[in-house]
Amino acid sequence: METIQHIAYTTWPVTFRDILPAEQISYMLGLIYNRQSPSHQMLEKRHQFMLIENMGKPLGFTSFEPGYNSEPQLMIHKLYLLPSTQGMGIGTQLIQKLDESARDYNQLSLRLKVYFANTKAIRFYEKMVL
Repeated sequence: METIQHIAYTTWPVTFRDILPAEQISYMLGLIYNRQSPSHQMLEKRHQFMLIENMGKPLGFTSFEPGYNSEPQLMIHKLYLLPSTQGMGIGTQLIQKLDESARDYNQLSLRLKVYFANTKAIRFYEKMVL
């Protein structure tokens, strides 16, 4: 949990600094990544977390949910990479791994939501489907 929190608290300020006020970023981090929230997401909401590491060093994480809305779709709830690792192909590998997980769970599609003003993420996800 501490690693997930560290990645989120490192990633959010860089990702959203030009999109959201600092107060909003702090509020959202406190809401989504307080000590209880990731456990609640796993135990109550059935989110599964996947940590991405290289030589024991965390690079990012994703959380996903098979069977989202009782449909054969794997919902990607979160996909965060440390800013220092972005642009190295790790996100592409992670999407491929999520696609494999979807197949393992007999899901027909991947689904995600992304904040409309996060144009960098939107461009990345569009590249993945084209």
